[in-house]
Amino acid sequence: MMQYWFRLSENPEGKFAEVALSHSNGFVMASVGKSDAFEGIGVDIEQVEDRSQTWAEDYFTAIEINLALGSHESSRRLTRMWSLKEACLKALGVGLRYDMKDLSVISISESGRAEILFHNEIARHIQDNGMRGIEARVEDLGDLVVARALIRK
Repeated sequence: MMQYWFRLSENPEGKFAEVALSHSNGFVMASVGKSDAFEGIGVDIEQVEDRSQTWAEDYFTAIEINLALGSHESSRRLTRMWSLKEACLKALGVGLRYDMKDLSVISISESGRAEILFHNEIARHIQDNGMRGIEARVEDLGDLVVARALIRK
């Protein structure tokens, strides 16, 4: 049996990288960044599929629902917003611990840059941890949506 050993960091107790993972319908996405460059990174990949009104009401604010349902592409828009929210929560290091309605996708530009508003517990978490803000983007890849979120130091 062959084995290889290598040292990832001179400080084994220190963090050397930020890693984010996501998977959906047989696709996997990963992002890695040096820990001294980012406070947190998050990614999400989702397949666009029809979503129920009940699902939308469970996870989205009225503003988001109005943005999505005013279009013939409502399923794609909801999936884009879901993916952005999940990437942001991963970047914050909290996963799905908080209410998805505590963050609102206010707008998405033509280039995919998103403006996100944080409320309640998530806003407190950001403030308590001295985070400055999140840079988030989303893009369409056929029937997939990919979102990335970065919290810069």
